[in-house]
Parts: sequence; C-alpha cells; structure tokens
Amino acid sequence: MSGSVKPRLEELFEQAYSDGYGFHGDLGLEAEVFAEHLTTIAEKHLGPGAPRSATFSFIDSLHISDVYLAAACAQHSAAAWSRFMGLYQKYLKNIALPVSPSRDSASELADSVLVELYLPDRSGHSRIASYHGRSSFA
Repeated sequence: MSGSVKPRLEELFEQAYSDGYGFHGDLGLEAEVFAEHLTTIAEKHLGPGAPRSATFSFIDSLHISDVYLAAACAQHSAAAWSRFMGLYQKYLKNIALPVSPSRDSASELADSVLVELYLPDRSGHSRIASYHGRSSFA
C-alpha cells in the first residue's frame, strides 16, 4: 500500500473495530488482528492491489459487527464463543426444529452446527473464520 492509502485504510479498520467492539464488547480480539482479518477478506474477494475505492466500498458493505464476532471466535476467545452462543444458539435450534423429528433432534442438529463452526478446517483454522460478513449471521 502506498503511504497515502495506509492511513485511510487504518482509519477504516479502526472504525470497523470500534463498531464491532461497541456492539459486542471486549471479546479479546486485538485491533491489529481484526485489521489483518479484514485485509484478508478484502484481498480474497477483490484481489490484491484492488483500487482503494473498491476496498473502502467492499469493507463498508460487510456486516462488521458479525465479522468482529467471527474473528474473535476464530481466535478461540471464550468470551466470543459465549457471546455467539447467547445470540445464535436459540436461533439455530429454531431453524433446526422444522426439519427435525423432535426437539431433541433439533437441539442435536443445532449443537452439531456450532461444533462444526468451532472445529478447524483443513488449513487448521476454525471454520467460523471463513465467514466474511457478506450476509448477516442471522
């Protein structure tokens, strides 16, 4: 990145971190780690060396509070997983209920989805790290 782009991107990353922190609280995620995560997401979708305006627009279009939560979960933060469970465990069970023969089966299905999100993929990263914020968790 050129010198003129770096401060503006840093400001964008700081604002995104602040928004995520403001929504979810302290989940043990460092601002630098979050900025790296956002950079990785942008480069994956836009390619390396994408125009600054495209990078700004793309990051601005993400569900930043969800990306913040996913990035913290990917760092194996107990506080982040607790927050995730508090927000989405019941939601997952409600989604699983219509496709399950019983409440117990729905709970098992929802729990297995949560376990899958936690477990590492082939690259060794928690599967939740693959969430890029292009749609809401909900």
